[in-house]
Amino acid sequence: MKITTVIGSPRPQGHGATIARALLDLLGEHGTCTATYELNRLSYRGCQACLSCKTTSDICVAQDDLSAVLKDVRLSDLVIISAPIFMGEINAQAKGLLDRFYSYLAPDFRTNPRATRLPAGKKLVFILTQGNPDEQSFGSVLSRQLRMFGMCGFTEVYPIHACGAGPGNDARVNEKTMTRVAETAKAILAHLS
Repeated sequence: MKITTVIGSPRPQGHGATIARALLDLLGEHGTCTATYELNRLSYRGCQACLSCKTTSDICVAQDDLSAVLKDVRLSDLVIISAPIFMGEINAQAKGLLDRFYSYLAPDFRTNPRATRLPAGKKLVFILTQGNPDEQSFGSVLSRQLRMFGMCGFTEVYPIHACGAGPGNDARVNEKTMTRVAETAKAILAHLS
């Protein structure tokens, strides 16, 4: 199973990256991490609304550091994306990437039952971290992103919502979150059997 991991936080040792590494460890030999990207180290822009991916190209035509990320996401069996909540939404680094996922939608995505260009069966783990310990405080952010991932063609989406994940306690991912990580790994591996 080919895996691409994308870390959205500007803190490469933060909760999202720690959770992603724990998941990769649990997937073990069943997963080959083909690439790991730290968005904060890349140079890119969000979607430019040029509509080339709907008129003249099957891929995003913007040429920047996200080109490789978008290609690896398309070629991977499993994608792991972590994004922190900043100011009530996913942070700018992750939002720039997710806006470029627009290129995965077919030109007639509004009317086509198969609206995506991504291969069938693509899996995604979405790790959403937030400092606020109240899971309900930003639950709408998670539900919006899950809808978008489904629209883009990820047929199996596994959310991991890590709450109380503030700066200064990066190494201490809580037990509830680590239980969810283990359950997610188990569910992914069950689909391989």
